[in-house]
Formats: sequence, C-alpha cells, structure tokens
Amino acid sequence: MEPKDVLEEIKTIRSVLFDSHYQILHDESVATLASLEAQIHRQKSRPNWKLVIPVERPIRFREAKKKHHFLRLDLFGCLEQEIDAGPKLKVRITLRAWSSDEDLYHRDGLDCVRTKLRINPERGRVLTRFHFDSAEPDAFEPRYHFHVGGRYREDDEHCWYPEWLNVPRFSYHPMNLILACEFVVANFFPEVFREIACEATWRDALALAQREYVFPHFDFIARLKTTEESLLQHLCQS
Repeated sequence: MEPKDVLEEIKTIRSVLFDSHYQILHDESVATLASLEAQIHRQKSRPNWKLVIPVERPIRFREAKKKHHFLRLDLFGCLEQEIDAGPKLKVRITLRAWSSDEDLYHRDGLDCVRTKLRINPERGRVLTRFHFDSAEPDAFEPRYHFHVGGRYREDDEHCWYPEWLNVPRFSYHPMNLILACEFVVANFFPEVFREIACEATWRDALALAQREYVFPHFDFIARLKTTEESLLQHLCQS
C-alpha cells in the first residue's frame, strides 16, 4: 500500500468506528488516529513507510460485553512496509484485553492480597494479550503468525500469563491496521461487525488491504507443490 492508501485507511477507521452511530472506538483513540495520520503525512513522498502506535497511547475500543463481564480492548505496535525486494509488511501488533471486574482481575485462592492492592480498580488488569507478528530475520517461525501472552509493556498490566511462554506461534495471514480492527470488531462486537460489512467505504478499505497483503500470502502458500517439505517448513523458511 502507498502512503496515500494508508492515510485513507486511517480515515475510514475513524469514520466507521467512531464518527458513525456505532462509536465503538474510545474518545482517546481520536488523538491516536490523528497522530498516525501525521506520521503518514511526513512520509507521503517515500516508497517505504512506518506506523508506530505507542503503548502509552493505543487505539482503544469501548467496553465490550462478554456474558456478564465487560472487557476493554486496545491495540498498539508497529507496521512497516519495505518495497526494496517487493512489497513486504513487517508486523508487530499487540491486542490486549483488560477487565475492571474484580471477580476477573483478582482470583481468590490464587492471587495474593498484595496483588489486589497493586491493581488500580478503574484501570483493572490485562487478562490476556494476542500478538500478530511477522517473522524475525533468521528465526525459524512462520512468516506471519500470532501467539498468546508475551512480555509486559506497562508495569500496571499485572497479566498472569508467563512472560517466557511465547510459543506456540500459529501461522496466520498478515495483519495491517484495518485488518486488526476488523479482528477486534468481529470477536468482541459481532453485531457491529455484521452491520459495517454493508458499509461501502469499510468494504473497499478491507478489499485493498487483502489484495496488498493477504492474497499474496496465500499465493505464496499455494506455491508449495512438493512433498519434500511440509507447509510449516515452507512458511518457516520464507
């Protein structure tokens, strides 16, 4: 995608997920999206571009209800496109699920009282993290993948998932900004997901992201025509 396409994508995310009657983005996300637009404006004449969503100012969503509990979702990370050897997207996106429900963020019989006292009841605790990544150079892992858990990014996350347990890595298609937002909407706001599927601007933005990143990924998978290596080997050696 060219910088102008990324700029239009950011505007689409705001118009559909915040400015419309759906309003599933938190008010604080407006400033974050504006900073992303500014980043792209500064790179609009370059073939390569980079977007950084700081952990201190993530893209936040409004509370999502799951059964009798409420979750707060946010996205942060980095996207970087290099076209020197053909378009390639470097992905580092983290999705966090927070909860301020005391019966979720403190487990009686498992968590000590000291942990409960350290948690800000208004901010709550990170229950889980999902990481959407591209493979590190020389690392034996799928070229695009996701895993659960990962490292703390802020001291007050208090996530109980072991930091060192960063496997397994599940093969997944590339995720850019709008594909990551669609993932959140589909899983945590299913009613909105079904409605925005009819929005032309949203469909067009998704279609462009898929043409640029998802379809080439599956074309690469389809090149595996030998029995000498497995699909996982093929993906890990790319």
